[in-house]
Amino acid sequence: MSFRLLIGVVLVLVGVFWEDIKNSIPEIPDNKPIITIDTPENSLVDQWTETCKSIKDPKDRVRLCVFNKVFADRVVGYNADAQQINDLYVLAAKEVFGDSIKGKYDKLGPAAQESMVSILGEENHIITESEKQNLNKAFLAFAWCLNN
Repeated sequence: MSFRLLIGVVLVLVGVFWEDIKNSIPEIPDNKPIITIDTPENSLVDQWTETCKSIKDPKDRVRLCVFNKVFADRVVGYNADAQQINDLYVLAAKEVFGDSIKGKYDKLGPAAQESMVSILGEENHIITESEKQNLNKAFLAFAWCLNN
């Protein structure tokens, strides 16, 4: 049997059984990570919109999204004062990002600091459950904006 005849037979068989073959081939998953965050209040989205627009690198957006989602999820369980929460956020960011985003996004640091101060104020104190919930909502909104 010649090579051309063999190829012809294979092509005919593929054509006849294409639907069965197509259904048995698994779908290739896309590599985009799935991060599920409920849609936050519009006022919180507005708070972070400009900062998120300034972050152009898709990898930085995903990393910052995950970082802020984890912080938001965990902050409700912390028993700490305002300064410790601020220090925790800054030190965790240094540990996770190193110098990779240092000086890269001018709006990022001031926006995070402004959000903390708007919720916790300037004076050091033990944070309340209400403040924990507000931090959770604010930083989840940041993560949501980065992801959408």
